[in-house]
Amino acid sequence: ALRKMTKANFVSGIGGANSSQFAAYGASGQSISSNSYTKINIVNEFFDVNSNYDASNSKFVAPSDGKYFLYGQVAIARTGSFTGNPCKMSVRIYKNGSGLDYIGTTFGSTDGTRVHTVGISAIVDASASDYFEVYGYHDKGANENTGGESLFQGFKLIS
Repeated sequence: ALRKMTKANFVSGIGGANSSQFAAYGASGQSISSNSYTKINIVNEFFDVNSNYDASNSKFVAPSDGKYFLYGQVAIARTGSFTGNPCKMSVRIYKNGSGLDYIGTTFGSTDGTRVHTVGISAIVDASASDYFEVYGYHDKGANENTGGESLFQGFKLIS
């Protein structure tokens, strides 16, 4: 038997908009020490809808309590001592100066003269004025430089 299709009833006022939207990228050439996490300078904004990203200090400052979706990516230009052998690369999101348990890790290939990236996404709890930053890590033995593909972006989830 066929049923007659009826129009759905829609209720206004439901839903909302993700707020505190931002996206930023870093410049190439930042030196990253071996075997320790280094804060990544992500100082260029693609956009910052509510002006909550502090580009001069490479950090996102939560404007209100809630859950936020964050994505961080670190790019390392494989040159010099970075070529020839695989190595570990990691990216970590820090909250108020301390690393969160979310860590993205990859073991880079042996390809030289390429930029390699590693990313992490996380949903984090924040109180107003909590701040978040992106840190990168590698174990290649010598300082290495970032590529221009380091990213930090996010938004507050609808509540």
